[in-house]
Amino acid sequence: MSTTLHVLRVFTDDAGEYGNALGVFVEGRAIAESDRQQVARDLAFIETVFVDDARTGRIRIYTPGDELRFAGHPTVGTARLLAELGLPVDELRVPAGPVPTWTDGARRWVQARPEWVHPMTLAELEGPDAVEALTTVPPDERSWYPWAWQDRALGEIRSRYFPRWSASPRTRRPERRPS
Repeated sequence: MSTTLHVLRVFTDDAGEYGNALGVFVEGRAIAESDRQQVARDLAFIETVFVDDARTGRIRIYTPGDELRFAGHPTVGTARLLAELGLPVDELRVPAGPVPTWTDGARRWVQARPEWVHPMTLAELEGPDAVEALTTVPPDERSWYPWAWQDRALGEIRSRYFPRWSASPRTRRPERRPS
């Protein structure tokens, strides 16, 4: 099997810092469906995307433990990657349903249905440094989304997402660029 793994960082700040690592196989059909869960487990990204048909935007999203019907950062990242590769789509097709996507300036957008998102706990913390200092999921949380105002006047926040499946020490976190 020969296919290219594209490693992206999604939701970075204006300086390209932070962001969520994402693996995308644009030639996803080259990887048998029966092997995808193991590939995602071996890669240990929070999510790995397999593009089954770039022309129609049909994709599948896997975590190290499960296949997801929908997830935000993989759809945004995949939509942007396809556009950058000259394969733009107006819609991604995930198991949950169609996800419209478009470009506005330098940003790529997606629009999904709120009921597709799994339950998560939102937790406002005292500041961006408190969010950055976090290393793991609280023991009683399965899906935890801590955040803090970075600049309330501009509506900017610093946030991170800790799904239970990312609690593994093998889960990759993007390295910060040197200052």
